[in-house]
Amino acid sequence: EVRQGRTIVPLTGYKGLPDPDLHPFDFPYNCSFRTEDFSEEDDASDCVYDTIFCLSVSKWVHFNHGDEGVKRLFLKVFNSLAPGGCFVLEFQEWSSYKKKKSLTETFKRNCANIKLRPEMFQQHLIDEVGFQKVQE
Repeated sequence: EVRQGRTIVPLTGYKGLPDPDLHPFDFPYNCSFRTEDFSEEDDASDCVYDTIFCLSVSKWVHFNHGDEGVKRLFLKVFNSLAPGGCFVLEFQEWSSYKKKKSLTETFKRNCANIKLRPEMFQQHLIDEVGFQKVQE
């Protein structure tokens, strides 16, 4: 079964995983997941990805690293994508920042200095980073 939101959708006709020896490039053997702080400064990675997910973390990058951290994140994602790759970004609305900005002094300070608000991300990704199109 697959959980979508709060609904459980049964997989009809599911016959198990393919044999990895016979189908090494079939799902799920062609898929891997990594967790990493892409906003940190470090040497460029040799890894190239077809898809990069950034789900509900942009606010926390903003709080911890300010605008420069978000810009660094976006540039690193762009440089890590294969040609034709896909960046899936789920950002939090600016109104949600107010609820958490007082958790730490760093959050408060960085939030007060934010100029690149979430509603500006799309234009920044195209104009400054180099993405060609945005799909909603």
